[in-house]
Amino acid sequence: MVDLTVLASRLEELTGERYAITSIRRASTGFANATWLVEAEPRSVAIKVQTAPAYVYDCDPGFEPAVLDALAPTPVPVPHLLGRDPDGSCFGSPWFAMAFVDGVGLPDDQLAGYAQDGWFVDADPARRTEIWNRFIDLLADLHGLPAATFGTDPRGGTHARMLEYWTSSLHDTMRLTDAPVQVRALDWLTRNAPGSADANPRPCMGDARMANLLERDGEVLALVDWELAHVGNPRGDIAYHLYLDGRYAAVAGRRLGGLPDADATWRRWEERTGLAADDRRYWEVYAATYMAITATRAMRLDHGFEAADVEAGNPIIPDIEILLEESTT
Repeated sequence: MVDLTVLASRLEELTGERYAITSIRRASTGFANATWLVEAEPRSVAIKVQTAPAYVYDCDPGFEPAVLDALAPTPVPVPHLLGRDPDGSCFGSPWFAMAFVDGVGLPDDQLAGYAQDGWFVDADPARRTEIWNRFIDLLADLHGLPAATFGTDPRGGTHARMLEYWTSSLHDTMRLTDAPVQVRALDWLTRNAPGSADANPRPCMGDARMANLLERDGEVLALVDWELAHVGNPRGDIAYHLYLDGRYAAVAGRRLGGLPDADATWRRWEERTGLAADDRRYWEVYAATYMAITATRAMRLDHGFEAADVEAGNPIIPDIEILLEESTT
């Protein structure tokens, strides 16, 4: 258990402010790293512990705090970064502290997401529409920022380098022979990349799920969980969001009313960014592939799957096979 006195002292060292901590509890959301909610004066704090081994390949503990710092002066709302402990005192791994955002997250079941149970299902369809559209608008605002927003050496830099990243991420936990579908998908993506894929790289969220927003009464207060942020092709973010929404609906057996369809979503994004939603099927394959690789890493590193059993148990693999079949016929 975390020693609250020691934590308060460390927070004071990092921020220059004295904290009186009354309680600490683990947040119920977040799969890649542990997040702790700390009730304290003068303000409550959210602490993210960057665990190892990491679901996110080649994870630099300093990267996500730097992203939050870079986005602070932009139109993209993120939690205010209070301090970072690279040495891992108090929690045994590097961590950083953010001002607590008093919002609610969407239900985040690993298979059904927000589509089966919880307050988002019970919400008025108009509120669901408002949250969906605001999320797309904020992604569009992110995609309108300069590529240099994330610094001089961000993850990616181009779509081609992101494909190399995902290939390395897969091979870090799997032999080629144990991941034939994911290898085939990466090969297809490399061979079929649109000519314009690297033409105008932008900052991307990476894990662009509505579960990674905090809202209150329809207003999105912050976007959170930036471990997978990168510079690349922003169409990947929108395709990822839409792909997961489709998966959630399939698991739940129906799509929630009030959620705009893919055409309306892409159109809204186009109007806000001035970019064209070209090659949508390609970006859908891309989104499914990096979701599959992320799931593969979780299965290997956290759930103890043998490499030879991963693709049979990875729920994204059948989707990739269908998408590849449809894309080659």
